[in-house]
Amino acid sequence: MFPNANSIHRQAGVKMGLLKRENELNKLDKKLGHRRIYTLETLQNDINKAGLNIKEIGGIFLKPLSNTRIEKWWTKKMMDAFYELGKKYPEIGAEIYAVCEK
Repeated sequence: MFPNANSIHRQAGVKMGLLKRENELNKLDKKLGHRRIYTLETLQNDINKAGLNIKEIGGIFLKPLSNTRIEKWWTKKMMDAFYELGKKYPEIGAEIYAVCEK
């Protein structure tokens, strides 16, 4: 699973001046060990360059707010709904993933 450069919260972060660009690694990214931020397109390109075939690709969790705000204010029902929305709209979900094979 990888952070999505096109996610709603990264786009908002740029608009608010918290990030210079959507694919910038922030403090939390670095703390979590992230080394790059992908879009669905750049993830597909790197997978293809590695000679792998994509069996499935998608998104997880639509995240309009910071983790702190979500943890403080959201109910389980809200979390579940935004998890499903992330699957429906992977291009703007918080995280993206790919299942691959050789």
